[in-house]
Amino acid sequence: MRSRVSASSTIGLSVSVAVMSATSVGQTIYPEVEPNDSRLTANVFDQVVAGDTFVGSTTVSTGSGPGSADYFRIRTATAPLGIYAHRLRAVVANHERYILLPAFATCVQLDFAAEQNSTAPYQYDFIWYGFGRSEELSWAMHGSASLSSYVLALETEPVRPLEVVPPVPPGSIQFGSEHISCVRVFFDRFLRPLSPGPQVGHPLVRTFPEGTYYVALGGQLTTSSFCPSVWTNLNSRAFPGGLLSRWDGGYSVAENVTYPGGQTTITLPGRAWEVVWLKLRVFEPNTCGSDDYDGDGDSATDDDIREFFACLSGECCMSCDPRGSDFNGDGDQGTDQDIEAFFRVLSGANC
Repeated sequence: MRSRVSASSTIGLSVSVAVMSATSVGQTIYPEVEPNDSRLTANVFDQVVAGDTFVGSTTVSTGSGPGSADYFRIRTATAPLGIYAHRLRAVVANHERYILLPAFATCVQLDFAAEQNSTAPYQYDFIWYGFGRSEELSWAMHGSASLSSYVLALETEPVRPLEVVPPVPPGSIQFGSEHISCVRVFFDRFLRPLSPGPQVGHPLVRTFPEGTYYVALGGQLTTSSFCPSVWTNLNSRAFPGGLLSRWDGGYSVAENVTYPGGQTTITLPGRAWEVVWLKLRVFEPNTCGSDDYDGDGDSATDDDIREFFACLSGECCMSCDPRGSDFNGDGDQGTDQDIEAFFRVLSGANC
């Protein structure tokens, strides 16, 4: 069995709010405060949310004083467990003004510039990903030429992963791309990155026990770069806990996911900085789910019942049992038999 899924319409991010002026009615306006001309003196803003803006002015990329580069460290607001795409967007008068974003300290290039368009007004755009854990990002605004102000707006949108269907049995799953530099990062159902971190391979084979998994896919910025195109960094001061991509776009990649009994092809669109997210549900067919349905470590609780019925209505939590609304694993979603099996398991009986 072979199916094809396109990511082009699924992971597109809302661009309805572009840039808000400093006088707009918004959530919070964060002005730069000197000295903030290095990462050590960065302005720190906590619990920022979509609609918040950052304002300042810069005319140079080095030095100190009012016209110097402006460094920021922001921490996004805590949210329910999920995948969130955060977008920084700026419109500036001078195309020589640009945003710098962090890389690993071990990379050849410690900073890199965000994407910009080539005609006025010059718009800069960048996306990074968090999981509702109040992740941080360090960034800087550099400039040159005449002194002028800038305004950056933060946008945030939940990401719904593309689901690899049908669910697959435990065992080896092969990931293969037409582009040999496609990078994959695997996460467990609590969105914790799995060892060994970013993996490049064509094909790449990984063994999965029963569970729910999430996969981040991104393309390589340059084949000569020593940095992976998709980074997860749980300790670096640059972007602890989050994930970002250096994929500059310009081409599409087809990722083949091959599992016992079938194959699914996912098309990655050629959009800069974006990451494609997949969801894998791994379990043996015709087996019941767990009495700890929501995976919080407590069995047969009101929360398990609540999450099961939420899943029946189409809103399954990130950490829920991989069977979802097909609790008895027979291939039919949300039937009376699933509900009966759920309550049997909760009561301690067999499936």
